[in-house]
Amino acid sequence: MSATRNTLVYSLSILMVGGLGACGSSGSAGSSSSAGSASPSSSSASGGSGTSSTTASSGGGGSEGSKSPAEVLKDAKSALFNASSVDIKGTVTEQGQQQKLDLRFQGNNTSGTETSGGIVVNIVKVGSKGYIKAPAAFWAKIAGSKAAGLAGKWIESSGSSAVLDSLTLQSIAAGLNSTDSPLGPGVKKTTLDGKKALVLTQKDGSTLTVADAASPVPLQIVDKAAASKGELDFTNYGTDQQITAPKGAMTAAAALKNQKTTA
Repeated sequence: MSATRNTLVYSLSILMVGGLGACGSSGSAGSSSSAGSASPSSSSASGGSGTSSTTASSGGGGSEGSKSPAEVLKDAKSALFNASSVDIKGTVTEQGQQQKLDLRFQGNNTSGTETSGGIVVNIVKVGSKGYIKAPAAFWAKIAGSKAAGLAGKWIESSGSSAVLDSLTLQSIAAGLNSTDSPLGPGVKKTTLDGKKALVLTQKDGSTLTVADAASPVPLQIVDKAAASKGELDFTNYGTDQQITAPKGAMTAAAALKNQKTTA
């Protein structure tokens, strides 16, 4: 299920670097991973979910449990695509560095944080506009001496609309696939946090757990690939996230206007 993970990390990378459109980048993407990197499978939240009594499905129980893995995956993608909102939280490993994601999605809007190397970057996307707020340590890796004028401020990103559009539930749903490692045979029944669920397993050991319900929304992705182990948990479906544009946001050019450079 690596496409979902890559969509999140790649989009966040470009969104954050895009905030530097008017100040000239002199470094790499700091806490974000490099755009275009691809490692197999997805990752997520550090809080372990209680999974128990996993058994192979023989066709009994809910309608999803009687379907093939490919059919369950298709239904899970559709359920996520049509969800009104969700939280996605967890850890991913990119180029050997662990990153924590804590994101909320509602409609075309997104908010949350990405943490890497102890640096926390705040992210907000409202409609066609994106905003980021980060400490000087983050900006210093990208803007060098111009970091002082950007630290702690909400900076409007100049990232393209295509990148911003990828930070939506619809794009995340499209990224749910098994192209990185084929699906294994059969669908397994389990429980996750006390709820009935179904597990799809890829040949590399990675898993996608979905609700064993009328709407089989994704609940968890566990990445077992050696280079990108981690988990992503999907919670709080249907919750009103109340995502709004941050007050006082400005472009990088405005933040840096008349700002003296630092050593």
